[in-house]
Amino acid sequence: MADHIISQRDGDILTVTIDRPQKLNAFTNDMYRAFGEVFLAATNDTAVRCILLRASGERAFCVGSDIAEFNATLGQPDRQIADTRIGRAAMDAMAACPHPIIGALQGVCVGGGLQIATLCDLRLATENTRFGIPIKSLGMLAEVEDLQAMHRTLGSGLCLDLLLTGRMMTAEEASDCGFVHRLCMADQLESSAAELARTVATGAPLAARWHKKALRALSEPSTDMRPLVEEALACYRHRDFAEGCAAFAKKCFPYFTGT
Repeated sequence: MADHIISQRDGDILTVTIDRPQKLNAFTNDMYRAFGEVFLAATNDTAVRCILLRASGERAFCVGSDIAEFNATLGQPDRQIADTRIGRAAMDAMAACPHPIIGALQGVCVGGGLQIATLCDLRLATENTRFGIPIKSLGMLAEVEDLQAMHRTLGSGLCLDLLLTGRMMTAEEASDCGFVHRLCMADQLESSAAELARTVATGAPLAARWHKKALRALSEPSTDMRPLVEEALACYRHRDFAEGCAAFAKKCFPYFTGT
């Protein structure tokens, strides 16, 4: 595990922290590997009901890849392609994780940081959070998988705006377009994110995972929806469904087991 990726478990909530504030939480290759490992492990842990993704420091959530590592491989395209695939594997592991992911976003959230944010299911931000993907001046191309996530969460028009102009989007604009779900005061971000994670974790986990999966599929027109139809009907066989109905009738809190 890289020193700058910290995972902590509190019951059924997993908190993942990007912890390199002195470098604006920029990712090294080792950090990408560790980040991917955390999400691969979480995918296989059915006891997890919610993941809270946060970052250390006040200045930035994440500015993407460490430019120092990038500059070290200039003129070596094969090496840069290999390094890009390390980051891609980490993002793919996060994208494939079935559990609800909440992102607590502060400060600058650009490049790879914005790409990570698009893979969160719910996003909280402070009033000073800024979003962007300023790669137009580098001559880089965004990866197709990242564009797909950006298109799903931001829409094609806003995606092109950010990519073609390189401008920064304010938290207020991100909230107005629905990308940010909760705007918080800076000193309330941590507590608000923790409270939201607890709210999500108290729900039926099979339902939460299925709704995430189904909504993702609905954003991809080529997906065969028939298996999802059958999965939705199968909920009536779940113990959690019986528990939820019984608790509702008794006016008490349900105890979901994820079965």
